[in-house]
Amino acid sequence: MTGPTIVALEIERHTARLPRPWGADVPVNHVIEVRVTDSDGGTGTGFSWTPTIGVESVQALLEHDVRATVLGAAADAATLWPQLWARLHEAGSGGVTTIAMAGVDLALWDLAGRRAGRSLAGLLGRRRDDVEVYGSGVNLHYPLDELLAQVRRWIEAGFGAVKIKVGRPDLGEDVERVAAVRELLGPDRALMIDANQRWDLDRATRAMAALEPYRPAWIEEPLRADDLAGHAELRRRIATPVAMGENLHTVYRFRDALDLGAADVLQPNVVRVGGITPFLTVAALADARGVALHPHLLPDVSGQLALALDRPCLVEDVEDAGLAGLGLLAGPSPVRIAGGRLTETGSPGLGLTFASGAEPGRRTAPNAARTAPPARAVLVGVNGFGRVHATNLARLAVERPGLVRLVGAVDPAVDPAVDPYPEGPLSGTPVFGDLGTALDRVGPVDLVIVAAPIGAHASLAETALRAGADVLLEKPPVATLADFTRLHALEDETGRVVQVGFQSLGAHLDGRRGADLVAADAVGIGRVRRVGAVGAWRRTAGYWTRSRWAGRRSLDGRPVIDGVVTNPLAHAVATALAAAGARTLDDVTAVTADLHRVNPIESDDTSVVRIATTSGIEVTCALTLCAPEEHPPVVHVDGEHGRATLAYTTDRLTLPDGRTLGLDRTDLVENLLDHRRDGRRLLVPLADTGAFMRVLDAVAATEPQPVDAEWVRWSGEGDQRAPVLEGIERWLDRAVDEGRTFVELGVPWARPGSGAGARTQTVEASR
Repeated sequence: MTGPTIVALEIERHTARLPRPWGADVPVNHVIEVRVTDSDGGTGTGFSWTPTIGVESVQALLEHDVRATVLGAAADAATLWPQLWARLHEAGSGGVTTIAMAGVDLALWDLAGRRAGRSLAGLLGRRRDDVEVYGSGVNLHYPLDELLAQVRRWIEAGFGAVKIKVGRPDLGEDVERVAAVRELLGPDRALMIDANQRWDLDRATRAMAALEPYRPAWIEEPLRADDLAGHAELRRRIATPVAMGENLHTVYRFRDALDLGAADVLQPNVVRVGGITPFLTVAALADARGVALHPHLLPDVSGQLALALDRPCLVEDVEDAGLAGLGLLAGPSPVRIAGGRLTETGSPGLGLTFASGAEPGRRTAPNAARTAPPARAVLVGVNGFGRVHATNLARLAVERPGLVRLVGAVDPAVDPAVDPYPEGPLSGTPVFGDLGTALDRVGPVDLVIVAAPIGAHASLAETALRAGADVLLEKPPVATLADFTRLHALEDETGRVVQVGFQSLGAHLDGRRGADLVAADAVGIGRVRRVGAVGAWRRTAGYWTRSRWAGRRSLDGRPVIDGVVTNPLAHAVATALAAAGARTLDDVTAVTADLHRVNPIESDDTSVVRIATTSGIEVTCALTLCAPEEHPPVVHVDGEHGRATLAYTTDRLTLPDGRTLGLDRTDLVENLLDHRRDGRRLLVPLADTGAFMRVLDAVAATEPQPVDAEWVRWSGEGDQRAPVLEGIERWLDRAVDEGRTFVELGVPWARPGSGAGARTQTVEASR
């Protein structure tokens, strides 16, 4: 054997939480970093990738069979790949096998590029300086207004082509969504649609007959990925080009697809197909057959490959899902996307440096000792955010074996005699009509997660605490200040704890919470002078009719207080308070609430709250659900030397000099379970939401004022009908920048003469 050999293979797993889950069962993406070292001392970094499913299996294959095979082998991708395939393919011809192989293959290409001092495109022979990028999103579950907001963002970013998901149970909904997107895009931008294997041949034929009038550039994965003959038949039936390939895992399956005439467009995923080495073979096959190729996902690598392919292609950019955007990289991405075009930075090799420990606690040590039996958990509320909790518990059960086990769920709407959830994260879990029955039937319970209507939080938490369980209580914690003080006292009485689900307060950098970084002047802004939160969301009529308590201040004689300040944008308020160092009841001295409602609801949907704190730092939160477009909410922290801005939904902290830091995020359920095991500090204990409860108490005491219809423009029909309040985005910014309410700013629709007005409530500084 000549040339350097592999002397070390290191593996590290990273988990990145998606800013918005790709569905109830896909809240995260996993990346397994693979580092090779050769006998000359050269190093290369690659990765395997999987969204949620199979990460443990991929990691195990890398740590055992792959490592045993590659150590001592040639440190050359083209030489090693067939040897590794010969050794591993009996474990499965694709899937876990090729995903694991990709990590090593990418690392060897990175090593070769570093050794040559060339970028990947330079190493392969760059054919062009830039390539076109299309906007893409996992958006089938988005309401129509949110889908259109996403498309508007792509248009504003300069994309000339976009892709959306289709495959809703009701074909009429697909037609409505595709028609609306086409109208928004206009005639000149390309629109691709992706069914993600949801149809059979006959349904795909019917669906495309209804969708082809909107001129889709291609239909992606209309059928089961392994149904190559079905794809070939569909091509004969429809006029729209058929695209597929993201779930074909070997060169051999791509050759079969070409032989059968199954696709007009091939879409290999550079990781799923086994790495760069087989990707280049697939590209050559496609070129020889005259079939278009557009790589699937992972633009950090596929974009570099596109610069070197013989034929120009489109690169897919899924919103907020690039490696750098997910906070997985210690430095910038090796590619830049601007104005709908992708260029490379020219970094040697792949140009990827992963952040060490992208999400603390996610690295699983082999043969780790179990120091305690799994915590037994009951989930109260299985819809909405409850489904996210169910998926998260399933993830923890896999990624940290022995940590937690879901033993029961509570859903008053189901018949406990039948299994209402035969598939998914709740499959096999007994479901009960109330928490008391669940606790009686399943035996001792260690953890109760409450994701139920707001008015029921206090009684459910009390039941759980008295049963000896710790509680994860979704925000807002409770509906009244009296319930809060009673629950806090009950913690002391029972010796159990309550953690509140303000997920944004789990964000951190090097172990310090994001809000604490700015509060303690760890980011160079000097002493904090003022904090403001701006939240501009858009909610349709359907949002307010989704449940009996939506938009109510009380229901069945119990307080609910479901308004913009206390529920939809409650994270903005809690994060702003934390940035000012205000957490407990005693940290707030006064709250001014200026509340308004545009929608026909009881609660507020457009408001300013100004909070005076004992530290002297004033906090102003300006929030609406009646914006023309939805924007990520932000918290501005103004200090002596400039402003830092925390985008808490994406965990990005922008410094006064324009630099942006990516924050990690610790899951609050996992943190609570670790607290139970080893006393780890709770990130959001009940007591630390006292300042927020002062705000809720002031909101409850202030009647929202209706906005005259002359200031409101409505769009959409039926459940998709949504209001836009004139000039609201400008008024939100002014309210925060000047620390004034709408009334104080003289906003026309909030003028005192119309009956509106802010009410100042002085809060007693005592528990």
